[in-house]
Amino acid sequence: MIGEMGIKLPGSQRRRISITRGILNDPRIVIFDEITAGLDKNHEKAIQQNMESLPKDRTAIVIAHQLSAIQNADLIVVLDKGRAVEQENHRALLASRGLSYDLVSQEALKYLEAIVLLASGHPELECIIDSAKRTIQKLRDQ
Repeated sequence: MIGEMGIKLPGSQRRRISITRGILNDPRIVIFDEITAGLDKNHEKAIQQNMESLPKDRTAIVIAHQLSAIQNADLIVVLDKGRAVEQENHRALLASRGLSYDLVSQEALKYLEAIVLLASGHPELECIIDSAKRTIQKLRDQ
């Protein structure tokens, strides 16, 4: 049951409907503001697939704090204190080792630390834990 104004729909479903409306209304420019914020990885992936289904002759502006939400973009503009400090695609931004590289490294560090925490106490996962710890150290040394 959808409910009045979609109230009974989960947030991920409401977002997917909003994207679909944006596509059906045929705008030249679509703005997505924190469209994947607060979603689990499965719902985030579904939303990203919907966004990628936009016709290629459209301009999509995606505002995001989650780096995974923008990594497939043609152009990423990195803002720092309201100023554009980097502009490039994801791969080029990482290669330049600027602010976006630092942000990706911080995000990766958080995931690796979580893996170590979850895997601790499981002897069969020692090789994964050791690898994650080495990578954590490399990221911290940079």
